[in-house]
Amino acid sequence: MKTRWFVRGDVDGFFGLFLDNLLQLMVIAVLCRTVCGFPAELIHGRILPGAALSVLVGNLFLRVAGAPTRPPDRPR
Repeated sequence: MKTRWFVRGDVDGFFGLFLDNLLQLMVIAVLCRTVCGFPAELIHGRILPGAALSVLVGNLFLRVAGAPTRPPDRPR
């Protein structure tokens, strides 16, 4: 069986995950500034890069953790 790298639903999944992560980062930035009163240098220099890295690592972990649970007829 030939491995398919791009299957139906990948575009929807990508944009759904992208918009969800973007919205989370926007909410973090706004709440840190308005509710907590953090300075912009702290938010843009430390908090947002750390949050972006954690989102990336979390998504990669979920990709690896979900690989053994995929149906056997679905390619890698």
